Amino acid sequence: MILHCREAELDKILALLAKETSCADAAEQAAQIVPQTDLDAVLGLLRETDDAFVLLAKFGAPGFSGLVPPPKRNRKRAGVDSAVFPRSRGGAAPARRRAGFFA
Repeated sequence: MILHCREAELDKILALLAKETSCADAAEQAAQIVPQTDLDAVLGLLRETDDAFVLLAKFGAPGFSGLVPPPKRNRKRAGVDSAVFPRSRGGAAPARRRAGFFA
């Protein structure tokens, strides 16, 4: 498996991906991507990708410029590790309603 990653130059591809991200946390996550070898995991990730594509086609892409990650203590307390913190500005549900996700 590792040999195939080296032959495909996965490290270089992930470095290019990290350069295209909008914030430092996303760049760090992009650099840490590992290939999946479990068929069920791969099929699940493909479903997630397809769902994301459908949402993008239906509602358009969200803006990610100017992302500011929350303090690490808040992310640790909430049990999440991403640049999006659902409790900020009234929670995730009102933001989705404003964006038309439930329309």
